[in-house]
Amino acid sequence: RIIALCLATITHFATNSAQASDKRFTMDPTLKPRLAELAAKGEILSKSDHIDDTFTVDASAVFKGRADLLLRKAAEYDRFVQMGMPHLDQSTVVERSSPEMIFVFSTMSYLMLSSSQYMAVRVTPGTGVDWEMTPQRANWPMRTSSLFSRSEGSFYAEDLPDGRVYVRYYMRNDLDIPLSGLLGGLIRSALESGAVDVIKVLAHEAGFQQ
Repeated sequence: RIIALCLATITHFATNSAQASDKRFTMDPTLKPRLAELAAKGEILSKSDHIDDTFTVDASAVFKGRADLLLRKAAEYDRFVQMGMPHLDQSTVVERSSPEMIFVFSTMSYLMLSSSQYMAVRVTPGTGVDWEMTPQRANWPMRTSSLFSRSEGSFYAEDLPDGRVYVRYYMRNDLDIPLSGLLGGLIRSALESGAVDVIKVLAHEAGFQQ
């Protein structure tokens, strides 16, 4: 029994580690030679992928400003709807276990689809914010009805030497519904444009200029 318990414990921690939020707390390596170009053009570059039921989006930009101002806005989940975050109908902080760990209930709409879920959000001071879908707890009142079997992502900001800041938004969503080819393409497009708009909203809230 002791051996079985040890094996079960090891398996539990290994599984949790494998399912930990997929952070992108670093600059997109493909963009390092293009930072000056990115700043000059004022573009938000994004790329997305759709394989089976998994959708990923990775977006980057360079602004005039400071990372700490942007990261402060990226953790204000109670104000996300007021800010005008894309596809977001509700964002409510339900628990704060520490200044670095908060739990959020969110409802999002994509096309004619709606999804409600709880997210565990980790704030890493001076670096970024990452999140992942988490099971409902007994003391959390709102009911969930999620489109996703897995949802996670990160927002990262890094000060550059010239008074600018590099920002990166990444997310992965695994849908838990049947998809047609057309619907999959529409969702991929909505997620990618939404990622670009998230960066725009946070930059605007921080008072940044491209």
